Amino acid sequence: MVTAPTFLGFPMALLIAGAGVLLFALFLLDRPPLALVVYTGVLVLITVGGSGFFESKPRFLLPAFPLLLPLAAALAKARPRAAVTVIAALAGLSFCYGAYLTVAPMAL
Repeated sequence: MVTAPTFLGFPMALLIAGAGVLLFALFLLDRPPLALVVYTGVLVLITVGGSGFFESKPRFLLPAFPLLLPLAAALAKARPRAAVTVIAALAGLSFCYGAYLTVAPMAL
């Protein structure tokens, strides 16, 4: 993946899976209830350790909503203008990546 040109799906899948692991570590620092830790840990484990097409790994993180709790806490402490800017940037990135995936040469 590093030495040959690839489609955008492979690097984005690697980036999203890595972000999932990082967010899980931040989630654990907040000392959440055990049920949420197990639920989120299983989803991250399936994403990172499961077999199958690598570019479709991020779809396993869709139900992992507890991973967003540390980000939500940080955005709650931020200034409103900064929070709106971050949310708009992430929504724009998500829109562009979703639009790319609709015309991508690979199937997810």
